[in-house]
Amino acid sequence: MLHDDNRLEYSPNTGIPRVKKYLDEMDGVPVKDVWNDIKQIQGVEKLDYATQKPVALLNRILKMFSNENSIVLDACAGSGTVGRSAILTNRNFILFDLNTEGKELFEKSIENLVTEKEVAQSMPNALENALY
Repeated sequence: MLHDDNRLEYSPNTGIPRVKKYLDEMDGVPVKDVWNDIKQIQGVEKLDYATQKPVALLNRILKMFSNENSIVLDACAGSGTVGRSAILTNRNFILFDLNTEGKELFEKSIENLVTEKEVAQSMPNALENALY
């Protein structure tokens, strides 16, 4: 029936069929490939690190691809945005970076976040539980 309704697409290399699905037949809201709702880094979030990403961006990514209390790893931690996002989204984190200036920056930025009143009250041992 799917074949007769032109709902199958066959791989040219393997011949394996795939079912065609159209947007109006799917549940939910499709994820877009352009996220223009996340603002550029400004104000107190801005650190002196060239490749720093907005915390809001990492919050979204961590929520999409990990669960609360899971461990996220950033092997090129730079300014520590993944660590800060992990704290804010209730994840554990492992950070490291070959750049010693980056390591010092992310340690300080995470320490500053943890000592803020709201985060310190909700997760008092976040820095102690971090592995980096």
